[in-house]
Amino acid sequence: MTLKIGIIGLGVMGADHANIIYSKTANSTISAVYDSNIEHAQNISKLIGNPQVKDTADELINSPDVDAIMIISPDETHAELTLKCIDQKKPVLCEKPLSHSVIAGTRTQFGIHWSVMTAMSAMACLPVFAIALVAQKYLVRGLTLGAIK
Repeated sequence: MTLKIGIIGLGVMGADHANIIYSKTANSTISAVYDSNIEHAQNISKLIGNPQVKDTADELINSPDVDAIMIISPDETHAELTLKCIDQKKPVLCEKPLSHSVIAGTRTQFGIHWSVMTAMSAMACLPVFAIALVAQKYLVRGLTLGAIK
């Protein structure tokens, strides 16, 4: 099974994540990308196997050609886009911060629970997703991860 990943946001970090997934992961493919600068998205797409370039983030999130989503867009879009992914029951990895607002962040964390539990097995082949999802699982349960060595 190949995991079809959609990427929202292709700035410096988004393009870097896309390149890593494209060149260094097995059992996954980038099936769609979106960036508010469509011309930039088209240029990056050519470097990562020519995935579909979507016109909006919503179009990518709702696409049947996308199994899981990475959000690397501007900070103020994170909470809303994450919740939209969860509403579509699609596993999501969102760059930090999840939100600058306690209310939006808390609302999003409650929504994360479903996504975390279903994504743990589906994305075990992707270390980037797996690490982030384990961290989210601990946050949902109110646990701490401990010191990083």
